[in-house]
Amino acid sequence: MAERPLRNWMSDRRLRTAHDGRFAPGHPPTNKTFPFGTERVHATGETWVRTRKPNPWNGALSMMRPKRFLVWERERGPVPEGCALVFVVHPRELPAGDDGCRLDNLLLLTRAELVRANASGAWRDVPPVPALRRVAIDAARLHQRACEVA
Repeated sequence: MAERPLRNWMSDRRLRTAHDGRFAPGHPPTNKTFPFGTERVHATGETWVRTRKPNPWNGALSMMRPKRFLVWERERGPVPEGCALVFVVHPRELPAGDDGCRLDNLLLLTRAELVRANASGAWRDVPPVPALRRVAIDAARLHQRACEVA
């Protein structure tokens, strides 16, 4: 069927396709921005916050950042280069409603210490109890320092 007769046939029946380029009335666009400070829960269970910090990758005036970085930077300053800011107990292992963004649940590790902690199973094999996880992470740190000295 040619384009013109098809268009006439569809308009006679008041049919629209998905390709007419229009939103339904009241439909918010997908790129709608939210106010600064808006929080959302990421698929991983971590809370993200819209900040005023410009996005260095696309030049946008704001960007979403993990809440743990904002909590850490407010209390202790920026995360140093070559370090990772990790949860002792991840939010998905915590009770509902607890996002885990407290200083006592955050830990700053070097990348080498993080590799040792992951390899030793500090998160995988140890139950989600903060004191036990800290002991496992400290053991991984000690092992990493021993390897650096040797």
